[in-house]
Amino acid sequence: MTDELKKAQEELREAVASQVALNTEVENRDGILTSDEQTKWDGLKETRSKLAAKIDRLKEVESLKLEQSKDDDTEVRKFTPETKVVIKETKEESIEARNFHVESMLCATMIQDDEAIKIAQRALKEGGHYSNLELRDGYSTFKDSKGGIFIPTTISNEIFDMEQQFGVIPQYATNFGINGERKKIPSIIGRPTFSAVNERSAISGSGTTFGGILLDTLKWGCIVDWTNEIGAAAGSKILPILMKKVAEAGAYLKDNAAFNADGTSTYHNLKGFINLAADSNVNYVRKTSADTGDATFATLDADDYLAVQFDVSPSVRERGVYVMHPDMKQHLLNLQDGQGQYVYGGPAKSGGIPTLWGRPLLFSEAFPITDGANVPAALYFDPSYFAYGTGMQMSVTRLTEATITDEDGNSINLATQDAQALRFLQHFDFQPSNLTTTTAGTAKGAFAVLYTAAS
Repeated sequence: MTDELKKAQEELREAVASQVALNTEVENRDGILTSDEQTKWDGLKETRSKLAAKIDRLKEVESLKLEQSKDDDTEVRKFTPETKVVIKETKEESIEARNFHVESMLCATMIQDDEAIKIAQRALKEGGHYSNLELRDGYSTFKDSKGGIFIPTTISNEIFDMEQQFGVIPQYATNFGINGERKKIPSIIGRPTFSAVNERSAISGSGTTFGGILLDTLKWGCIVDWTNEIGAAAGSKILPILMKKVAEAGAYLKDNAAFNADGTSTYHNLKGFINLAADSNVNYVRKTSADTGDATFATLDADDYLAVQFDVSPSVRERGVYVMHPDMKQHLLNLQDGQGQYVYGGPAKSGGIPTLWGRPLLFSEAFPITDGANVPAALYFDPSYFAYGTGMQMSVTRLTEATITDEDGNSINLATQDAQALRFLQHFDFQPSNLTTTTAGTAKGAFAVLYTAAS
């Protein structure tokens, strides 16, 4: 990328940021542009249009020079329908260009400039970043049913990949893509049995049940505050930070819903492991009560943590993992079995993942940490029997009048303060397998929750 092209892109970014700032100033006052403000607005719009044309021309010149030089094909390639030539650029340049156009698209979203949004989306589509969306009807297909702007596919995919750094469910559970429609997937638990086959005899199945899991496109949203200076001060460099924050929120959403969903509208009427374990009519998620007297986290002993393993089906027990809140670690370090052996193994002893009773131990901040009698302390489950679906496309909408709370707990009224926000939307649903096998007259599934004793 030439210095002239970089300068033009930076000037375009600054022009967009200036329009965002002007728009917010006007909205916070009375929503009406003065004569001077209208002139400034039109000037900025014309500047943006000229810069966009200049950037397209400079990119075309670059592509022509690259074609003329006939370099090797070791670089990333993309195709521009307008010029009918191949543009070759390094992976680093491709990511930088993508982030620039995404940041421009977000800024344009804040000022509701459809033309600027289309310019950015066109560049992103040509760069291969909207790989699963067909181009038709003037880029209107790049919006959801409510007018939200679809984030480029490569950005959505990177966010979903980053979620695995932060959450138990994103990293270990079974994921399916759900694209705008209900999806039915098979659910299998247990072990089939081979039997002798004689001519004309019937073959009976045993040990395995085939059922179905339905995943719906339930919508969830998170809000990120967006200041007027964000475009000019940080530009496209802010995008990786923004992506990481959205990934953290997405991972917490999935863990929190899987563990704590209570069947109310807050969770789209879903129920998580803890509420399922407390339901006496549910046998595929069992409640394991600690021995009498072990009514606090500090009094739970090694046998209590072992007992929860035996409340899952034997066919999946050896593939199970523990999950609990990170603050529970302090109660595990000195746990010993009947022979005086420590049952907790630190990360250094087990290749990077701590263990409990020889099974992987995973920590999640979404798991409850309220100490006391008859409260959940740990989950033991086989993640492969927990299915969750994520929409393959995220969208973003602009907020200017809501009241939001920042990370420090402060309320921000977007209508009265010099601030705006972006709301990221994604689709997510989950379903634990409800199939069981019966052992010694007791039906067990792939999930069990350890509770402290009632007294």
